[in-house]
Amino acid sequence: MATVLATVPETRTVAAVVAPLPTDTGYATALSRQGALAIAVTPAPPAGAHPAPRPADGPYTATVLHTGDPQRTATRLRSLGVQAVVAGSAAGIALAEDLTHRLRLPGADPHTSLLRRDRGVQAHALAAAGIPAAAFLRTARLDEAVACAHELRLPSYELAPAAADTPTAPVVCRGREDIHAAWAHLRHSAFVHCGDPHLVLALHVPGPHFLVNTLTRTDPATGPRHTVTDVWRETRTPDGRPDRTELMPRDHTLARVLSLRVLRTLDVLGITQGPATTRLAYSRRTGPVHLACLAVAHSTPADEALHAATGRHRFLDALDTVIRPRPALQPALVPTGHHIVRVHRHPTPEADDRLLRTLPHLPTVVRVTDHARTEGAGTGEIVLSGPAPLVEADYHAIRTQEAP
Repeated sequence: MATVLATVPETRTVAAVVAPLPTDTGYATALSRQGALAIAVTPAPPAGAHPAPRPADGPYTATVLHTGDPQRTATRLRSLGVQAVVAGSAAGIALAEDLTHRLRLPGADPHTSLLRRDRGVQAHALAAAGIPAAAFLRTARLDEAVACAHELRLPSYELAPAAADTPTAPVVCRGREDIHAAWAHLRHSAFVHCGDPHLVLALHVPGPHFLVNTLTRTDPATGPRHTVTDVWRETRTPDGRPDRTELMPRDHTLARVLSLRVLRTLDVLGITQGPATTRLAYSRRTGPVHLACLAVAHSTPADEALHAATGRHRFLDALDTVIRPRPALQPALVPTGHHIVRVHRHPTPEADDRLLRTLPHLPTVVRVTDHARTEGAGTGEIVLSGPAPLVEADYHAIRTQEAP
């Protein structure tokens, strides 16, 4: 096991971040702000695979290479004085839970880790608890998926990797032919991304999706206590492209209904500590429908706007469930209450430059992500934050500039 190590003062809190993304230093930066030290635990790549990208060196005091033996890794972390373990990405959920258990720290049962990251396993557990979920079949066999679709004869289905963190989007299938057409690509994407070829066949629920972010703390006397921090509504264009993702008011009736459903869901999924993001659809017939849940903190281009609008800080708040920050590091903040919309860009090549010239004149634009070019057109996000009428005006101005 290779370790890059700096001196660890005994008086400082030490936390391990498992499988951090090389481009995301959210936890490490938050730990530094709390006066704590961050250690990266990086899984070694399989034999013959390309070396995994190393996390950014700056924020991490030490880097421990996990070579496949969790007990050996736990022993090394114990020697470094690690007092908390968090998953730095969805790929780190299982190992983080295992290491937490071996270090005898509070956390979820590592034997049920798939409940915190697998669509199919989640759907099975939720169905047993009487909670509607879209997925109804988890399989690695095409013939089984086709036979199930033939038996049910629903108007449409969604086919997706079972691993909820696989970046490949679910595919809407109208029948057996569509399932055949999508199967090989989705199965390959799932296996390459996480080593699991299982897919799920699910009910297709039209309309917007909703993202409910939560934090969980466990009281030794009363057990887990879940808190909903923010709820987002995600819509798509008629041709299926991402349109906008907007922060919903906490007192919105639907936001409250979704929140109550998620609080029940987290108990079934065995979430006892830390952050989680639950994706749902809404059916007028059954109410909220579970799509997927990942028990991990994730950054978005709107994180700074969310902090200003609500006082919520994605990674500092997540750390607060496992490490109490020093009181002096909790600055007073008066939330603005601003409306936030993440506008997903999809301009034509001709309109791209015109749009970029317009953005400096829109008052609610607070961030524009790097717009790497794909097939000649720009991609990325524009984050709007401000009073709702101004945000809506800027949103429509952006779409007008993107029009051919």
